[in-house]
Amino acid sequence: MEQEVQVDFNLQVTEDFTWTLHYGGKKLKYGSGELLNSLPEFIKSVEHLCIALTAIDKCKVCIGNYDNKFQNLMTKEHFRDSGSQVIAIVDTTLVGNRTIRHSQCEILILADEVRCIKCHEYRKRLHMMVSRLKQQQHTDTTHPSSHANYRFLTPSQLCSRLRNLHKEHENVRRKYERLKKRLALYCDGDGGVEVDDTLHQDLKVIMQENSSKFSLSPDSFEKVFWEQQEQAASVQKASLMRWHPLMIKWCLYLRHLSGSAYELLRNSGLKLPSQQTLRDYSYISPTSIGFSNQVDQQLMEAANIAECEEFQKCVLLLVDEVHIKEDLVFDKHSGELLGYINLGETNNQLLDLERLMSDDQNQELASSIIVIMVRGLFTRLCFPYAQFSASTLSGDLLYDPIWEAVSRIEFCGFKVLAITADGASSNRRFFKLHDPTAKFLHKTLNPHDPDRYIFFFSDPPHLIKTTRNCWSRCKLVCNGNQIKWSYLEDLYLADNDPSKTSPGLRLVPKLKYEHIHLTSFSRMRVDLAAQILSETVAKGIQVTCGPDATETVNFIDKFDKFFDCFNVSSYQKGMRYRKLFQEPYRSANDFRLKWLQQEFLPYLNDWEESVNAMNCSKKIKKCMMLSAETQLGIRITGVSSFLSERLCQDPLEQFFGCQRQRGRTNDNPTVKEFCKNIQALRVVNSLCAGFVKGNCRGKRHASHSISEMDLRPLAKRPRTKSCT
Repeated sequence: MEQEVQVDFNLQVTEDFTWTLHYGGKKLKYGSGELLNSLPEFIKSVEHLCIALTAIDKCKVCIGNYDNKFQNLMTKEHFRDSGSQVIAIVDTTLVGNRTIRHSQCEILILADEVRCIKCHEYRKRLHMMVSRLKQQQHTDTTHPSSHANYRFLTPSQLCSRLRNLHKEHENVRRKYERLKKRLALYCDGDGGVEVDDTLHQDLKVIMQENSSKFSLSPDSFEKVFWEQQEQAASVQKASLMRWHPLMIKWCLYLRHLSGSAYELLRNSGLKLPSQQTLRDYSYISPTSIGFSNQVDQQLMEAANIAECEEFQKCVLLLVDEVHIKEDLVFDKHSGELLGYINLGETNNQLLDLERLMSDDQNQELASSIIVIMVRGLFTRLCFPYAQFSASTLSGDLLYDPIWEAVSRIEFCGFKVLAITADGASSNRRFFKLHDPTAKFLHKTLNPHDPDRYIFFFSDPPHLIKTTRNCWSRCKLVCNGNQIKWSYLEDLYLADNDPSKTSPGLRLVPKLKYEHIHLTSFSRMRVDLAAQILSETVAKGIQVTCGPDATETVNFIDKFDKFFDCFNVSSYQKGMRYRKLFQEPYRSANDFRLKWLQQEFLPYLNDWEESVNAMNCSKKIKKCMMLSAETQLGIRITGVSSFLSERLCQDPLEQFFGCQRQRGRTNDNPTVKEFCKNIQALRVVNSLCAGFVKGNCRGKRHASHSISEMDLRPLAKRPRTKSCT
C-alpha cells in the first residue's frame, strides 16, 4: 500500500518563466517579502529551479501571534487602525490554529526565526490591547472613573463611590493650588526663561525629526533608549513617566557599577529613573540567607513557567562558593546579626551540637558564600536561587541544602536533570555520599520522579585548568613516552625566533609569554588553558618537535576534542571554526558520545594501567599521571554528555564577578553586602556583563535584544504613604 504524500509547498512556473508559490490557499510571488526577493525573479534553467527549491526548503511559515493570552482578542476577524484600515487579521489557514497575523505578513521566514518582523512589531499593540481589556474587566464600580449606572449600585457601594469622589475632588483641588503657586513663582520671579516662538517650535520637533533619521533596529536596546528619552522629555512631571522594563534593568546595572557615576549621567541631561524608583525595583523584599517563598515566585516569573513547554522546564543546578570578608552586620529587617555560619536549619543544629560536645561556645564567622544557581538547559534562564554562609565546608553539610533546593525547584514545576560543581573535595564527597561503594558516581535517582535520573557533572572549565596545571608541574608519562612541557616551550621559542626565514609568520599566533611562564593568577585563567590544549598547538608541536613529541601531540589532541564536546554554544560555531566536535548535538547516537566511551575513557584507563605497571614508588607514579581529582572529574563528566556548554559554571562565575564589581577595590563583600546585591542582580541578570578581568573571558557580551521576557512588567515594591 503506497503512503500518501503530503505537499506543503507548490511551486508553479508559467510559460513566461515567472513563478508562483502556493501554500494553504495563498499565492506568493516575487516581491512578496524579503525572503522571496532573494529568489530568482525568473526561473529559466534547472539551476534557478534548484536555487529556489533549496531556499524554500529552508523556510517555514510565520506563526503569527497565537499565544493563549491573545485568544480573547480573536472574537473579531479584523483589526483596524484609527483610519479604519485593516492592519491585522485572524488567520486559520496556515498554521492550523487561530492566529493574529499582520496584513503585511511575509508568510515565509527562515527556519531559525519564530515570526516575521511585521507580526513581531504588532505584538506590542496586542499586549496593550490585552492590558486594556483586563483593566476594563477589573474596574471597581466604586471608583470615580467607573461608568457603572448609579441605579445598579447597592447603598454601601453608593456611599463608597461618594467618598471616593470626595477624595478625588480634594486631590484635584490641592493639585490645582500647587500648580497655581508654581506658575506664580515662574511668572513673577526669576524661575522662568522666556523663549521665542522659533526656538519653541525647534525644541518641540527636534526629537521627532531625529527619530526618523536614525536607522535603529526595532529589536535593539538603542531603539528603546531613544523612545524612552523622547517620551520622558514630553511628560510634564517625572512621576508620570512609565519606564520600559529593559530600561529599568539597564539603569539598575549602571547603578550597580557606580552610584555616583549614575547620578552624574542623570545630571548631565539624560532622562533616567531616580534612585528611589530603582530601589523600588531592586529591594522588592528583604533578602536573607537560605531559601525564600518570594524567591521561588521570582524564579517562576523569570522563567515564565506558566507558558513554558515541557522541554523548556528542564534545568540544572550550578553549585560553587566565593570568598567573602569576615564581618558582623546588624540587619534592621530581621533583627539578626549577619556574618555567622548559616547552612540551613538542619545543619545549624548539627553545628550547634558539635560546639556543645566540644565545649566551644564561640560561634564561627563565615568566610565564604555558597550559591546555588538555576540554569535552563534549553532557555537563557540563569537565576541565583539561594545562598548560604559557610567557613570550612564538607560534603555532608552540602547534602541537605542541595536536595532541599531540588525539592523546592521541582515543586515550582521545573525538572532538575543535573548538578554541576567544581572539583573541590566537598563536592566530590557530596557525589560519593549517594553510593559509597561506587568507584565513581555520575548519577542518582530523582526522588520526585523515579523515572528520571539526576546526573552529576564536574565543571569542564575547571577540568581544563587542572589538566593544564598537571602537565606544567608534573613529568607525565603515557605508554612509556613522556608528555613534556618543554615541547611547548620549544614551540614558543621557535615561533618567535627573529632569525627564522619568515619572522612575521607564526604557527601559533595566540601563544604568548604568559601561556608558558605560569603564575598563581594565570593558572586560574581558563582561556589560557584552552589555547594551550588546542588543535593549533598540537599541530605546531608536531611540525616543530618531530616524531619525538608524538605522545604529547596525542595528549593535546584528545583533550582538545574532549573539551570541544562540552563547548557547543551555537549552531554555527562548529562550521565557523571547522571543528566537527563543536557541531550541535542532534541525536542520541552522536559520534562524540561513542568517541567518549570507546576511545577517550579507554585512553585514560590504559594510561593509568601503564603507569601502575611500572616498578617505582607511588609518589613517582602520581607525578606521571593527571591528579586523581582531575581524572575523577573527567570520568564523571565524560560518561554521557548531550547538554554540552550548558553544563559549565560560567554564569555562576560571572555572577561572582558582578558581586565583586560592587565592592570596587574591596572585591570581597560581607554577608550583608552579598545579600543586598543579589536582589538587584536577579533583576538585571540578562544584562550582567561580568568583570573585565574575570575568569569568563570571551563571554562578556550582553544581549540587548528585546525578548518577550523583557516586555513583561517588573515587580515593584509598593510605596507607603505617610499620614498627614
